[in-house]
Amino acid sequence: MAITEADIKVVIAAELQKAGFAKAEKATKDLTKSFRKLGATVGVALSAKAFFNFAKQGAVAFAEEDKAIKQLTNSLGNLGFAFAAPGIERYLTEIENATLVTKEELRPAILNLVSTTMSAKKGMELLGVAVDAAAKTGLDLNTVTNAITRAYNGNFTALAKITKGYTAAELEAGLNS
Repeated sequence: MAITEADIKVVIAAELQKAGFAKAEKATKDLTKSFRKLGATVGVALSAKAFFNFAKQGAVAFAEEDKAIKQLTNSLGNLGFAFAAPGIERYLTEIENATLVTKEELRPAILNLVSTTMSAKKGMELLGVAVDAAAKTGLDLNTVTNAITRAYNGNFTALAKITKGYTAAELEAGLNS
């Protein structure tokens, strides 16, 4: 049987097709390797950047927290309560961990209460009352703390508005207990 020109074309086409598939397969494998390398490189780069940003944010937060603690300690020291600062700071941490109230809100409140009562212990007790009242009424801690400090000084009007249903005598008795 003689080989015709058509037979030769089929054989050549098959060989070219086979070579084309082999090249395509190799190109696909090479491309896959390239994408893996690129993914690893990008992943490492993004991870490094994310870690750097995280570390930077942590350092900034630590510096801000340290500054706030020093300000509270200085303010308490001006009132004669520098010795109570570590205990007050621990108390604020406990409240922050137990509630949704941040130390940024708690520090001015405790300072207000301590300066009004001139007692670290009474200030901490009243802060607990203020946090509870703020949570129950939906008011911000600053508003409740101001009402409590006014009541402590004898003006029960603001506190009476916050705690509806209590008489001035009941509020005064509760405040001085």
